[in-house]
Amino acid sequence: MKILMASTEYMPCHLGGSAESVRLTAEALVARGHRVGVVTPRWYHEPARLEEVIGGVAVGRFVPPSLPAWTWGSERETASPRFWRAAADAIAVAAEGADVIHAQDRRMIVPTYLAARRTGRPAVLTLRDIGLRCPIATCLVYERPGGDIPEDCGARRLYAQCAPLYQHMYQPGNPWAIGPSLKLVGRYGILAWERTIARRFARIAYVSAGLARHYA
Repeated sequence: MKILMASTEYMPCHLGGSAESVRLTAEALVARGHRVGVVTPRWYHEPARLEEVIGGVAVGRFVPPSLPAWTWGSERETASPRFWRAAADAIAVAAEGADVIHAQDRRMIVPTYLAARRTGRPAVLTLRDIGLRCPIATCLVYERPGGDIPEDCGARRLYAQCAPLYQHMYQPGNPWAIGPSLKLVGRYGILAWERTIARRFARIAYVSAGLARHYA
């Protein structure tokens, strides 16, 4: 089987839990005899090659737009139609001959879905955090660690309760910690749209049972 993965991060750049998890999964699939490719951005500060083979995985990097047309908070590089279009184009080109396209994080939901529709390939999604539920997740980090999503979770609670708590805990004295109200509402609106698109994927996988419970 030929599997194409779409990830916002991949080694040797952005070495974190998500990037390492994607690498281990890709190389394990190669060891089982599958052909695996990864499409990922080459961020501006990274000297990585545009095309290379790492651990038997064919890695292709595209250069994201330098000036996103529409941005929101810390996701200024990826919550942009220009980024979605560039990523979707790169995924569609690499998807030739692929049996499935696998989005490895929520920031690749929109590009992967667009590329899958364009190429007629099935698409699956792996979620690695609760970022698709909330842009800051303060209620689970501070108020309800290890607990459930509050029943009143939504834009109103985010703005009225979670945002002030986030500012108090993580950015005290900084009124721009999470941006003005319009930006915060916009970020939540993007998540709502991404959730709608995620439901159209053929399958959704989670990296833990606890994470699956949060999304249930």
